[in-house]
Amino acid sequence: MFRVVSKFFAPLALVLTGMLVHPASATDLPSPASPVVLRVSGEIAHTNMDDEAHFDLPMLQALGAEKIRTDTPWDEGVVTYEGVPLSALMAALGANPEIIVVQGLDGYEAEIPAEDFSRFGVILAWSRDGELMPVRGKGPLRVMYPFDSDGILGTEKYSARAVWQVDRVIVK
Repeated sequence: MFRVVSKFFAPLALVLTGMLVHPASATDLPSPASPVVLRVSGEIAHTNMDDEAHFDLPMLQALGAEKIRTDTPWDEGVVTYEGVPLSALMAALGANPEIIVVQGLDGYEAEIPAEDFSRFGVILAWSRDGELMPVRGKGPLRVMYPFDSDGILGTEKYSARAVWQVDRVIVK
């Protein structure tokens, strides 16, 4: 009888231990219900497509939104951008990066230090002046800093980080 019981409980203990260490619900994000606008890979804990996180616009909007009203090097006059704070996106991914690499559809990429997220309130914007940004309008997503809130942001160092047509983020 002891052998039968131990043959049963040993595999059960391994299964339960594995479930406690890696519960599926703790690592899974919901699946996108509409076209994917952002793919995130790298050092992330929460995924929904193999080892990546894919987001549609409603999923990003559900993470919360902030607005940045700023004068930029590319727009005429003051413009209002709305999007998800990069800090909220990283929290949803279970990520604690030192840097992220943001890539645009045109192949341009920039490294953004995670300290910028809280220091400047950087967002991944989906709208400009209340309108969703199409690809031809430098969308669907764009990294945005509050350029006129701090004199340091007016330098090329920061404007080079404002990637447009964002479609991928790599968390490091």
